[in-house]
Amino acid sequence: MKKSFPILSVIAASVMVSAQEPVLDYDYTSGTFERKGKLAAPVIAGETLMAEEMPGAIRFDGKKNFMTIPGGKAVSLKNGGTLFAFVRFAEDEEHGMLFFKNNEFLLGLSNKNRLYFNLRASGSEKFDTPVMITPVPRGKWCTVAVVLKPWKNGSWTAFLFIDGERKGSRTFKFKGEYPEPQSELTVGRGWGGTWFLAGDIGALKIFETPLDEKQVLELSQKYLTAK
Repeated sequence: MKKSFPILSVIAASVMVSAQEPVLDYDYTSGTFERKGKLAAPVIAGETLMAEEMPGAIRFDGKKNFMTIPGGKAVSLKNGGTLFAFVRFAEDEEHGMLFFKNNEFLLGLSNKNRLYFNLRASGSEKFDTPVMITPVPRGKWCTVAVVLKPWKNGSWTAFLFIDGERKGSRTFKFKGEYPEPQSELTVGRGWGGTWFLAGDIGALKIFETPLDEKQVLELSQKYLTAK
């Protein structure tokens, strides 16, 4: 039987971050909360629980608990970036948010089995650059990632990855300026529908630079081979 217990300890590391290091770097896989990067530990709404089995993980009930990231308003993909998660989506979940910044960007599970990234790309007041791929593993550990990359011709491409393999992409151009960072960064909850996450998260990372495919694969293998 799977059980849960409160987080007992936190290991915080140096906040010095280079261009290739994540600005947000949370890892629960050892059974404790290990934090690197420049952002502080999250503020948890609802009960804070971790899965008892290994790899360790923070558990989301799909109803009310989620994270708000202190300092997350400043996080931006303006120069490109990478969102990464080691996650186990509950088998019966239809929608579940991983990363969310209102009117800026989001990454999560949509329509039961699709990895979904969206971005406010036209200068409008809503998300309007969706990228979806299917299927997404359910009830088992996987890594998911999006890499947002700018090109010299003014276009951008969003690449979606599952388990380190590129599965889909979309190329577009901004009609206006890239949205300035202004919204809170949350994990496990989004707006506009039933977007609470049901499942377990072992690791979360945000880079304010686009990783290449080799780097995404190596990062994924680090977690997938340690299950």
